[in-house]
Amino acid sequence: MRTEFFRKRNLVLMKGTPDNPDAKIYQLKDNKTGELTDFLSLGSNQLSQLDNGQRRIKSSSI
Repeated sequence: MRTEFFRKRNLVLMKGTPDNPDAKIYQLKDNKTGELTDFLSLGSNQLSQLDNGQRRIKSSSI
């Protein structure tokens, strides 16, 4: 269950994913389209993009 605990303009900081109720999630809203993009905080300097189901998107090697 996700809990919203901060909102400012097009950024929302939330807590919780289906896999980790304590996860920190940053949700950005596109100003033109209104589309939402979620990122999982992996520490103080790293984010990982989440899919629509709030699961990490696995990157592929090139």
